[in-house]
Amino acid sequence: MSACQRSRHEERPAGKGCEQRALHDATVRLIVSVVHSLRMAGAPLRVFYSYSHADRRMLERLQTHMAMLRREGLITEWSDRAIEAGSQWRDEIERELEAADVILLLVSAPFLDSDFCYEEEMGRAVERARSGDVLLIGILLRPVDGWDKTPFAEFQLVPRGARPISTWSNADEAYRNVVASIRAALEEQLPDATRPDDEILSPGELELLDRIIDPEERELQRLQMIMRKQQLHAQFTTRLMQMRYDMRRAVERNFVRENFESEATDNSRQDDP
Repeated sequence: MSACQRSRHEERPAGKGCEQRALHDATVRLIVSVVHSLRMAGAPLRVFYSYSHADRRMLERLQTHMAMLRREGLITEWSDRAIEAGSQWRDEIERELEAADVILLLVSAPFLDSDFCYEEEMGRAVERARSGDVLLIGILLRPVDGWDKTPFAEFQLVPRGARPISTWSNADEAYRNVVASIRAALEEQLPDATRPDDEILSPGELELLDRIIDPEERELQRLQMIMRKQQLHAQFTTRLMQMRYDMRRAVERNFVRENFESEATDNSRQDDP
């Protein structure tokens, strides 16, 4: 159970624990602010795929159709297929879930039947989406009863008309419709896609470009500058999100330890004559 979930059921101890939580929350707000600034500079958005392994082939086909979003530098992607053998898979999934800018829920009967997909991944995704911290999109893979009664039903659902992909006569057209909807949503998250160079590059970089006489060479250097800046921003975003995850886990561990110490103190007092 995450710190956010636990706070609904348990009272936090006063004093040191509250101070640490306040410091954590303030730091998270600062990180989110910095990450927003990085997005405005053109860093790609991090996409998290939440899916049932029974739908692996449909995930693969979707990722194939997402190719141009990757090539254009709009997104980076992560699914649990990237977890290496021997890794702490739960920790890695939680870390990526917290770091994501976009969460795609691949909805089917196996997805709704999976406790991990429904309660942990989807549950946290909805929490983050409701707080405005992430873009959440549901993708209906196959017909399933009751999806419209789920918490994610209040968010965007694709393909068009919430028609499951498997019911389309042309599957490629269904996937194209899904990706076109995702692209439109991403472009709303990246209003700077057509920003002028003087809002992306520094004065020194612009001066350097002005010294290049050949138009083709100048355009090539301009694109390389922007690409390097995007890569640096993406790396910095990753480090910031790792810090956010580490701080969240540290607060949770400290909360558990303080509760344990408090219970131990109470027990020792009860044992005193």
